[in-house]
Amino acid sequence: MKRKAQWILEFLCGRLPDTSVQYHCLPGTHRFFISKGDITYQVSCIDSVLSTVREDDFMRVLRPIIERILTGQKPRRIHVLTMAPSELASATH
Repeated sequence: MKRKAQWILEFLCGRLPDTSVQYHCLPGTHRFFISKGDITYQVSCIDSVLSTVREDDFMRVLRPIIERILTGQKPRRIHVLTMAPSELASATH
């Protein structure tokens, strides 16, 4: 899981110029804090989603999140953890 979290961190950093991206791992939850100017977004994901969803599916999930951050849209707390892995994968197609 650590490798996938690192991949997500690098993916976000590579697509969000002029932002600061930090990763925090808590028991059962992974959080990415993305700061752009004075606005901070939080993207959260639970272990089961991180461990079961493939990277290409994560890319499809992250693209609209990145767009939201680049355009300053709300909400600023985004919980990938609210979806079951099968729902997450099917929602990205």
